[in-house]
Amino acid sequence: MADLFLHLAFARRLRLAEGLHPLIGETLTRRPALVVLGAALPHLPGVERKGMGFFQRLFSRGSEAARWEKQLAATSSPRAELVKRFFLPANDLGPLARCSVALGVLAHELLAASTSSLAPSTADRAGVERAQARLWLQAAIPSARELEHEWRPIADLADAGLHKRAIEHVDGALKTAFGQGPGREGIARWMKGLVAEVAPAALGGLPPTLGVADHVARGPHFENNNFVARVQDAVTWFVIVANRLGERVERADVNAVAVIDALCAGGAEILQADAEAGARRERWESWQRERRATTLDRGRNEKPAFCAGADHHRGNAFTGMLNLSDLPPSDLPPELHVSSLPPESTAAAPPLPAMTKEISLAAIAAAAGGARFQTPARTQEISLVQVEAESRAFGAPAATQELSLAQVEAESRAFGAPAATQELSLAQIEAESRAFGAPAATQELSLAQIEAAADLRSAVVGEFGPPPAPLPVPPPDVASPAPTADAKSPEPPRE
Repeated sequence: MADLFLHLAFARRLRLAEGLHPLIGETLTRRPALVVLGAALPHLPGVERKGMGFFQRLFSRGSEAARWEKQLAATSSPRAELVKRFFLPANDLGPLARCSVALGVLAHELLAASTSSLAPSTADRAGVERAQARLWLQAAIPSARELEHEWRPIADLADAGLHKRAIEHVDGALKTAFGQGPGREGIARWMKGLVAEVAPAALGGLPPTLGVADHVARGPHFENNNFVARVQDAVTWFVIVANRLGERVERADVNAVAVIDALCAGGAEILQADAEAGARRERWESWQRERRATTLDRGRNEKPAFCAGADHHRGNAFTGMLNLSDLPPSDLPPELHVSSLPPESTAAAPPLPAMTKEISLAAIAAAAGGARFQTPARTQEISLVQVEAESRAFGAPAATQELSLAQVEAESRAFGAPAATQELSLAQIEAESRAFGAPAATQELSLAQIEAAADLRSAVVGEFGPPPAPLPVPPPDVASPAPTADAKSPEPPRE
C-alpha cells in the first residue's frame, strides 16, 4: 500500500491540485494536521509495532497492533464504507475538522488503489517502496525547504490534548466500521509514534532509505512502470470525488452518499476527460461571489437613512456643517427659508448655527445686503510709510551712546601703566645686566692669554691684509644664479 512518507506528502500536496473545488482546497489547507492523521491512519499500528521489542510484541500490545494493521491494510479498490464513517458525525467535532480527517482517509484509499499493482513481490518490498517515495518526492518537490514545510504539520500531533475531539471522532468511526475501536489512549500512542517516525525526515528533508538505493529502484520500479503517472491518476480521481462532495456542500446537503456514488463509479470511468470542468468552475466562482456578497451584507441595517423621495442633505466637506443653501425649504422654518433672502446673498449663504439661533435672519440679511464691510479705523490710523519714517527718526538710546569710539580710544591711551609692573625701565635693566660678572666656568683663560691671542691676530692681519668683504646678499625677490659645474671655489692663500 505504498510507503508512509508517500501517503503523507501526497495528502499534503492535494491542496495544490488543479481544478480542485475551493471548499475542498480550503479544508485541506486550514487543518493540515488532521489531514495527515487520516492519510497515515492505516500505517500507525505498524509504526507502533515496529518500535516494540520482542517481548513487547509477544506479551504486550503486539497482537493488538498486528490485528489493527491487518484490518486497516488497503485493498486493490477504495473502501467507500470506511471513508463514509469518517464523514459522518461521531461526536461534537466540527464539520471542518471532520471533513479534514475524512479527506485524508480518502486520499490514502485512492492512492493505495491506484498503486496497488505496482507493489513489488520481493523480500525487500519495504525498501523498494521507500525508494519509490524518495524518487517521487524529489520529482514533485524539488526544493528542500518546501519539503521540510510539508512535514511541519505532523509535529502538531505530538500533543494529544490539542486533538482530543479528533481522537474521539477517529475512535468512534473505527468502532462503527469494525465493531471495536483502539481506544483514545491507543490512538494517542499511534500519533506519538508517527511524530517519532517522521522526526528524522523533518530535519533532513527526505526520509531515510531502507536498504534499497534510489538509483537501483529508479529503472525497474519507478520509470518502467510509470509510477508518476499512476500517482497523477490518483490525484485526478481525488479531485473528481472531492468536487462532487463540494457540490453537495454548496446545496447545504452534507451527505457522504456523494462519496459513495463517486467511488462506485469505478476507476475507468472516473479517470475519463471531464467535459464539464469549465462549467463547474464557473458555477463555483459564482457561488463564491454570492457567498461573499451575503457575508458582507450580513448584519447591516435594512432601514434606509432617508425617506423615499427626500433630498439627501450634504454637509460641508471641511467643517462637516450644513449650509442654508444645502437645506431644502421644507426642512427650515418660514423665517429661515433661503428664498426669503435677497438675490445677491443666496449664492453664498452664511453657515447655519449648529445649536443656537442667536443671529436672526434680519441681521444676516442686513449684513449681507447692505454696504460692504469697512475696515476698522483703529487698525488703519498709521500707514506703512509713516511707520518706516518714524522708525528712521528714532535716535539711539542714550545709555548706549554716551561715548564715541574716538573718545574710547583716547581714554584707553591715557591710561598709565600699573605701578607694580613698571618699577624698572628698559635702560635700568640693560645697565644691571652689563654689571653682572661672567660665570666662573667660562673664565678658564687668563687676560694675558687673551691679549697674546689678540696680538697674534693683529700680526696676521698686518701680513696678509684684512679678510675680503662678504658678497652682497640679493634681495629675496631676486633669485641668485645657480652654481655651474665649471665654477671652482677660490683657493685659500698660501703662506
